[in-house]
Amino acid sequence: MRRLPISMLLLLAGRFLYAQCPDVGQFAPVATNLCDNSNNLFDLWNSSVWYDSLHQSNNLAESVTEIKIVFGDPCLAAHLSLSYTIFLDLNNDGQPETAVNSDNLPPAGTVMYGNMANAGYTGGVSAEFDQRMVPASKKYRFALDSMTQANGLLTGYVRWNTTELPFLFFNPALPYGHHTIEWHLEAGNVRDTFRHSFTIRDCAAPTLQCVQPLQVFLNAQGKAQVGIAQLLHSVSDNITPVNQLVLGIRKQGSGNGFPIDSSGNPASSIEYDCSRMGLPNIAELWARDKSGNASSCTVALTISDSAGYCAPLPPLKVCLFHPTLGVLPGLAVNTILSSSSAPDMTLAEVTDTSGCTEFDFPPFFNGFYAVTPERDDAPLSGVSTFDLVLISKHILALEALDSPEKMIAADVSRNGSITTFDIVELRKLLLGIYQTFPINRSWRFVDNSFVFPNPQNPFQTPFPETATGSTADMSPVYFEGIKIGDVNNSISFQGQSDERNRMICHLENPDLTAGETRTVELLIENHSHLQALQAAFSYDASCLSIESVTSADLPEFSPENWAMPEPGALTLAWHTTQAQYQGQTARLNFQIRATCDGRLSDYFKLSPAARLQPEAYEQDGTAHPLLLTYSATHQQDVTVHPNPTSGDASLRFSLSVPGDIRCQLYDASGRRCLDVNTRYEAGLHNFTIPAEAMRETGVYFWKINTPDFQRTGSLLKTD
Repeated sequence: MRRLPISMLLLLAGRFLYAQCPDVGQFAPVATNLCDNSNNLFDLWNSSVWYDSLHQSNNLAESVTEIKIVFGDPCLAAHLSLSYTIFLDLNNDGQPETAVNSDNLPPAGTVMYGNMANAGYTGGVSAEFDQRMVPASKKYRFALDSMTQANGLLTGYVRWNTTELPFLFFNPALPYGHHTIEWHLEAGNVRDTFRHSFTIRDCAAPTLQCVQPLQVFLNAQGKAQVGIAQLLHSVSDNITPVNQLVLGIRKQGSGNGFPIDSSGNPASSIEYDCSRMGLPNIAELWARDKSGNASSCTVALTISDSAGYCAPLPPLKVCLFHPTLGVLPGLAVNTILSSSSAPDMTLAEVTDTSGCTEFDFPPFFNGFYAVTPERDDAPLSGVSTFDLVLISKHILALEALDSPEKMIAADVSRNGSITTFDIVELRKLLLGIYQTFPINRSWRFVDNSFVFPNPQNPFQTPFPETATGSTADMSPVYFEGIKIGDVNNSISFQGQSDERNRMICHLENPDLTAGETRTVELLIENHSHLQALQAAFSYDASCLSIESVTSADLPEFSPENWAMPEPGALTLAWHTTQAQYQGQTARLNFQIRATCDGRLSDYFKLSPAARLQPEAYEQDGTAHPLLLTYSATHQQDVTVHPNPTSGDASLRFSLSVPGDIRCQLYDASGRRCLDVNTRYEAGLHNFTIPAEAMRETGVYFWKINTPDFQRTGSLLKTD
């Protein structure tokens, strides 16, 4: 049994004062609720005189309890006399009925039960609280223990001792109940009483052990009832008899605290069905004692169908398609299963080459599903400056988008409307300022069974991007994929536009001098129906800087139509909503600053492999790949270094356009020593003439043919 202290620190009031003693105040508060975790003892407080109706027993539960008082005025301690009366609640009904007074103590091992209502606490029924098999001289009896400490303070205790050893004191083991202690202090003819009530109660939860693990077999109806007896290994309690403990059962995660059913009674069983096969199943078993203390343990259950009663549900088929691409393979699809008999569960699959996937539900699953496709990659797929044209025309009421799907694709900002803000956001994506849609996803999917109530405004009512249903109807589910920003459904898994329909761009190719700032012109051919243009350029940021891009020919061209998303990258995205651009020439002017010597073509290139495909668009959406050529503004030169040479030599030359070149070498007799055909991109190059081709000393002649020029020259080989 655990010792429970009840202490009072008493600072004596002025009514006890002698002339030399100051007024020092009154006693401090003490504990009122004492928790006990100890086991009940059979040979204490076990008598037919009293009865504990809560535990239905004559054997009262008890707890060793220290009850003391300390007098805090050393001036008065030596002049005080001390006694106590303790009022005991021996039938645990909340009301004391038995008094023990230290001035008139009962015989050893007994109390006078029911004497509290009598004058002077006399009478009552003599009841034995110490049933130990010991001589009467060794039976416990109530006593008063007091002592004066070295500092002069007086301490008093409610104690037990024995007749045999009257000066050996024990803290009493008091029964559970609502008790009161009165301390009586007397100095001269003045008497005062200090009273305090306290409750001793059980705080120990039952000790519970579950079986581990448990296999449960389904019956012919695909059900399995699990009861308390199947989970229980053992249970005990420090006070409450086992037959009075209350047990309950539930599925883990289905509630908190002691499990009760809909009628408020302890839940005695739980049910599983085929849907829980192959899934984690945890059952909770609870025990509660008469004082309301509860504990639990868990059991891992395996649901088995050894007789084959569980027939599988047919799979749920989900398919994704696009108006242009057709089926959409390789996309993630998530399904959430909801059932009243189990927690929600998420299944994830990926569409196959047919654009479909199948979800296998747990056998006998009875509930609902919610299917949601997802894709958020390659945001530029199908997106071009011509989409800006179409969105602009829709906003200006020049040419309305003719389907709900196109309008959803145009709602780049995903705010349920189509505005110029969508154009701004999409252009930032084209220029590389954004790497993905900041608010939207790359794709949205609409349940194909949905009919838009107002096709002219698909945002008027929410449209379903998740398909819901139940296991009562496992019909296939179809979703139409909408590529955000791709208003004209131009997306293609095949990639590039038709190379046979190219549009030529001529860029001046001047010689540059470090520190020079100049404007170079890009001329676009065959563009009488030009309505949009996009391109990405790469440049050597260590030798060039781009200061501005302007155009006097392209309508509405502004600084918003170009950007430098990172060092060495320049992007263009221009469109117009005018009927079409009617000029025969279109020019873009690049103001550049050189920090290195060389030709512009050495440092500035079109980037066909960039995320933004270089294309121009006509009014009807026809796309033209852009091809960049360099316009010669100087005499093409070929230099040889070193010359003379005793080893290898290099021919240095520049090309304005990509092409095949042929390099040949002859000795003085006209014998061909080297003949090489290769392909170079536009720009500055070095062709190496190896020493092995010049086996003898003397004069050699080289010849080079390129798409831009033909040159010949001599080379001297030395030892």
